[in-house]
Amino acid sequence: MRRRIETELAGERADRYHPKLGWGGLVDVEFVVQSLQIRHGDSVAMRSPRTLSALSALREAGYVSTRDAEGLEEGYLFFRSVEQALKLLDESHEPVLWLGSRVADRVARRMGLRDRDAQRATDVLLATWKRRAHELRDVFERLVAEVGTSPPWGAA
Repeated sequence: MRRRIETELAGERADRYHPKLGWGGLVDVEFVVQSLQIRHGDSVAMRSPRTLSALSALREAGYVSTRDAEGLEEGYLFFRSVEQALKLLDESHEPVLWLGSRVADRVARRMGLRDRDAQRATDVLLATWKRRAHELRDVFERLVAEVGTSPPWGAA
């Protein structure tokens, strides 16, 4: 299911990234949490419809390690912020980050990133995106299932 969403709906490529449907994006976090909820849903606390609340309950019950839960939460918050910034800055399109676009620069600024030390804010945004996506995909593949796809930016 995850592979189909990624390949058929995200439409990612080397210059186009999708924060929700794409490789290592929000759907990875949501599927991890929902999978664990299904496996351990005997407790009412695990049945929250809100991803972060459910993740917290799963961590407290010991079904996900603190390290994995923190990585999932940080990745979720990062990609949700990118998605929301994209929606605010360009309501007419699906929330997709096009590298080299003015919107990408504006998303980086909206997230508090600035040019510094000879590195552009969009480069910091992209580096953070890649790091978070790799972290999320690693947790997904350890806790749910192997997906078997490569990131749109190529091997790291």
